[in-house]
Amino acid sequence: MQLIKNRIDIAVANEYLARVVLQKMEKQGEVPAKAINFVGCYPGSIPRFSYMAFSSKNPQAKKLAQLFDEGITRLRDSGELQEILDVYGMNLDSSVEIRAIIPTL
Repeated sequence: MQLIKNRIDIAVANEYLARVVLQKMEKQGEVPAKAINFVGCYPGSIPRFSYMAFSSKNPQAKKLAQLFDEGITRLRDSGELQEILDVYGMNLDSSVEIRAIIPTL
């Protein structure tokens, strides 16, 4: 991994996922603790969007996106989504949007 080899100056990533991965790497001694500086789109900003992208070339993209969105809604409404996030020390308030997108180029 390039991060371990100290070859990355900047990375664009979902902050929640990046923190989970980095915590695991820190525990395994692969990166020094607190070696990464997180910077949002705006200083002090809180991530409000997470997207799952499906290729527009996939003939099932619309159906997959619909299933994803319906599944996230069910998980959020039942409280299961927060239970899953609790395992990773993450909190998801109702203003955070999680949905599928089908980007077109």
